[in-house]
Amino acid sequence: MKSLVLKSSVIGLTLLTATIASASDTKVPAYMEKDLLSVCEAIQENDVRDFRRHVENTGVSVRALQKGLRCNGMDMTSFAVFHKAADTATHIAKRTGQDQEKVLAMIESDNVSVTLASK
Repeated sequence: MKSLVLKSSVIGLTLLTATIASASDTKVPAYMEKDLLSVCEAIQENDVRDFRRHVENTGVSVRALQKGLRCNGMDMTSFAVFHKAADTATHIAKRTGQDQEKVLAMIESDNVSVTLASK
C-alpha cells in the first residue's frame, strides 16, 4: 500500500511543471527552478505557509509570479482554482488585486476551465 501511494506521489510530481513566460522567452536559471516548482506544489497542496516561504525564496513578488509563472500551463490563480485550493487561491487574489469573491465562486462552481485575468 505504501508503495502505491509513493508511486502515485512521484507520478504526480513529475507531471507538475513550472515555467516562466516572458516576451524574450528566456530560460529560467537552474537555481530558481526548484523554488518555482515548490511554489506550484504549495499551491496544489493548498498550503499558504509553504507558498509564502517558497515565493520569498524566489526573490520575486507574487504579482510578478502571477504574470509570468506557469504551473502546468496555467497562471497561479487558475492553477489554484483548478485544484480547488481555496486558501492559496484567495491569498494570491488578495496579493495581486483580484476579486477574492470571484475566485471563491469559481472554486465552488464546476466551471474551473476559465482563466482568470490578472490586473
